[in-house]
Amino acid sequence: MTGMLELTSKEMNTVSEILWRLASEKNAYGLRRSLLPQIMDLLHADFAASYVWDAISQTSRDGIVININASAVHQHDIEFQYIDPITPLLSRKTSPTRVCDLMPHSLLSKTRYYQEFLKPNGLRYGINVFFTRNHTDLGELRIWRSDRRPAFSYRETQLLAVLQAYFSQALPHPSLKTNQLTCREREVAGLVSKGLTDKEVARILDISFTTVRTHLTQALRKLECANRTELACRKLD
Repeated sequence: MTGMLELTSKEMNTVSEILWRLASEKNAYGLRRSLLPQIMDLLHADFAASYVWDAISQTSRDGIVININASAVHQHDIEFQYIDPITPLLSRKTSPTRVCDLMPHSLLSKTRYYQEFLKPNGLRYGINVFFTRNHTDLGELRIWRSDRRPAFSYRETQLLAVLQAYFSQALPHPSLKTNQLTCREREVAGLVSKGLTDKEVARILDISFTTVRTHLTQALRKLECANRTELACRKLD
């Protein structure tokens, strides 16, 4: 499980408890909420947040935050996330990444995001990890320390890397609100998700090719799927 990384007895106990929770809890939000304090303890962090990243809109949702003022969190969600220069870049990383490895502090400190959100709330050193499966974003962790603490080390990125695969397998896919779809959109999406071509769907439903494409476009938009491949990876009720 840990490869060449040696864990202390305390770290091993924490990791074991995290893995047990990942195996026993089935609710995505509940998992992120219950495990965030343990991740903080494992990494000796001062602040933490967990969101679900939306690659299409480049925004975050379903936030869980620890040790950051509620009003600051609200301001982040309605304003500051839209000028965040680091999370969109971090979301492209396939392994845990320290903020300083992506953007030197000398550059980050010049941004409005740092001056008006990170710095006033005491966030100085950050590390992020994203959990995906079949190209679907399942959740992410944003872990921070204050300027009174040392920066995160490479070893601590390894600790998160140990857990990343387990999180990605355990977190369920976001629930799909298929009731947003019309009956015809649901029919088209269901057939396309099984691998049928648009022409085959048109023949089965006895509608035109153009009508299939219209319904499919609307279904992809409502289900927040970027393409047919993402639709095929999701289970439609």
